[in-house]
Amino acid sequence: MPSVAFEVFSQSQRRHVIQYLIDNGTPVSIQELSEYVAARDRQTSSAAITAGERDEVCARLIHVHLPKLVAFELIEWIPERGEVLLHDEFSGETDVKREPPRSERKFRESQGTR
Repeated sequence: MPSVAFEVFSQSQRRHVIQYLIDNGTPVSIQELSEYVAARDRQTSSAAITAGERDEVCARLIHVHLPKLVAFELIEWIPERGEVLLHDEFSGETDVKREPPRSERKFRESQGTR
């Protein structure tokens, strides 16, 4: 079984989300987060990111990365307010070494993976 840390941080966009939340405090808007992640992905400034690039990253965050980070209890995502924040109990490096939450383990078992 791959380590939890590898699974969570194998995608650069998830790493960027966590780094931004740690560096800038929380909560942040999904738009602000999307702009930052798009700029990091393209190795440019936020000012150089187009609305289309930001929207593309925003969709990927909403449908792929934020749910994964929520499942591992690293962040909280409040869709009705469009906000993302670090989970209350997130303590940095030690959190990504623990076992996946029970809900994630059950999902993996139902998919035939561990």
